[in-house]
Parts: sequence; structure tokens; C-alpha cells
Amino acid sequence: YNDIRSLYFAYSSMSNRDSLSFYGDSATHLNPYDSEIVVSMASYCNDNNKPLQAGKICSLYLLRDSTKLLVLRQYGYSSYLLEDYSEAYKTYKKLEEKGFDNYESTFIMGISLAKLHKNELAYDYLLRAATHKSFKDYISLHYLGTLCLEMGKNDEAVIYLSQAIELQKPDSSLLAILYKEKAQAYYNKQNYYKAAKEFEQSAIYNPDDPITYYNIAQMYGATGDKKS
Repeated sequence: YNDIRSLYFAYSSMSNRDSLSFYGDSATHLNPYDSEIVVSMASYCNDNNKPLQAGKICSLYLLRDSTKLLVLRQYGYSSYLLEDYSEAYKTYKKLEEKGFDNYESTFIMGISLAKLHKNELAYDYLLRAATHKSFKDYISLHYLGTLCLEMGKNDEAVIYLSQAIELQKPDSSLLAILYKEKAQAYYNKQNYYKAAKEFEQSAIYNPDDPITYYNIAQMYGATGDKKS
């Protein structure tokens, strides 16, 4: 076992995927309770689109020792990747209770709660995630903005989506989506003039979307082409 373990870490340092996977599988089969191997192999599986294998490796280890935070983290992340949002939230909640509070934990708990339709709690966690990144992270701002839009927090949706837009420039495809979501927030507030202007911005970045032009016409029709 010690030889296989040594070979696993040797190939891990050389980024030799085939050999790493072979010796990692062998090591976890021979000794599924070596936490260093379990964490390393689970991390490799999660990072290489094998979350089911990562979850199985961690689950077996956690049957004996449910207190190892690094194993819990990889198990929670594999659950999230597998879209088992209930299990992901419960696992990261355990980590939070043990002091694991950072961008990763708050973001994954926020997304998981949103997927479980627990929007108020999801909002709190996504706001914390954005705070961890000093509101300079596109992904958390975008999710926070769209969640606010869904919850009817339209003023906040405009703020967070605007911040996401500034961070995402000059990615035209994403900007088209962000401006459209911002327009929706203004539409919800019955500010049709500003909604029209945001749809116009969306059209700049995606000029082939006929629905956007229809929305522009509808917004101006609702305002009589006057600012509201």
C-alpha cells in the first residue's frame, strides 16, 4: 500500500492523469480511510468532471469519521456538482458551524438554497458571498442580481446587475443577457423608459435577437416615448 500511495503522489506532482487515476483508485480501494489520499483523489475527481466518484470516495470515509472538514468539503462540493442541492447545503452548513466561512461556502449554500426555492435565505448567503469578494466578483453579483429580480427586489437587482455589467465588459454575449435582466427590473418597477434604454443596450451586444427589438417598441409604446 505504501508503494502505491507514494506512486500516486509522485504522479500527482507530474500531472499524469492516467497513472494518477489508476494509483488513486488502487489506494482508495486498499485503504478508504487515508484522509490525505481521500481528499486529494476526491479533489481530482471533482475538478475533472467525476463528482459521482468523488462523492463515493468521501461517503465511505465519512461513515467512519464524519468530522474531517476537508473530506466534508469535497463531499459537499461533489453533491453540488451532482445537483443534489439539499445534501450540498446540509454539508456546507456543517462546515459553517465548524468555522468554515468563506466565498465558496456562502456561494454554494446560496445557490443551493435558491435551487430549493428558499429565496430569502439564499439572498442572505449570496449577499455574503459577494461581500467576501468585495463586490468585485461577476458570478456572485449576477446570481444575486437575478435572485433579487425573482424576489421583486428590483432596486437591488438594478444595482447588482449594473456592477456585474461593469465587471463583465467586453463579453458581448453575457452583456446582452445582463442588460436584458436589468431591463426586466426596470419593467417590474414600471419605469418603462429606463427599461427601453436597457433593452437598447442589450440589442447593441446581440443585434440578431428580434424579441429585444419588440420589447424596445413595447416599452416606448408604454411611455409615449417620454421619460417616466
